[in-house]
Amino acid sequence: MTTPSSTDRFRARARGGIVLVLVVLLAIGPTAARGLWSHETWLEPTSALAGEVAPPTGLSCSTGGGVLGLAQHATLSWQEPASGPPDHYVIRADTGDQTYTLGEVAGDTRQFNVTTDLLSGLLEGLLSLILGGLRPPITVVAVHESGWESSLTNSVSVRPGLLGLGGLRCA
Repeated sequence: MTTPSSTDRFRARARGGIVLVLVVLLAIGPTAARGLWSHETWLEPTSALAGEVAPPTGLSCSTGGGVLGLAQHATLSWQEPASGPPDHYVIRADTGDQTYTLGEVAGDTRQFNVTTDLLSGLLEGLLSLILGGLRPPITVVAVHESGWESSLTNSVSVRPGLLGLGGLRCA
C-alpha cells in the first residue's frame, strides 16, 4: 500500500474545489441569466399624431393683363406657410358637387395665373349667363412630400370679364 503524496492530496483537493465551483456556477448561472433576461421593463405610452402641413396664408386675387379690359387674367397670390415652403401647392376650384384641380406649382412659387383664351372665354361667358353666374371658390392647398395636405386657405372667386370675351377677372 502506498501512501498518497502531498501533491496527490493537493490535486485531489483542487479537483474537488473545481467541481464544487462548477456545480455552483451551473446552479446559479442560469438563474442569474434568467433574471437578467426576464426583467420586465415597461415602456411609457406615447401618442403618435399625424403630421400637419400648415396652409398658405393671405390668398388674394388681382386682375391683370389685357388691353381695354380684353384678354384679362386673374392672378392668385399667397404667402408661404409659417412652417416653411411645402413640396408643392395645388390650386383647386370647388363647385360644391365637384372639386377641380386648376394647377400645381412648386413650393417656392407664390403666384398662379388663371387664364382663358378667346374661344373658351366666349363659351365660359355664355355658360356663366346660362348658369346664373356660378363662381366657384378657388383655394390653395400646401402639399408635403409625404402627400399630406394642409387645410384650405381662404377662398377667392373669379368671373368672366366682358361677356366672356375679356378673359377672367377677380370677383
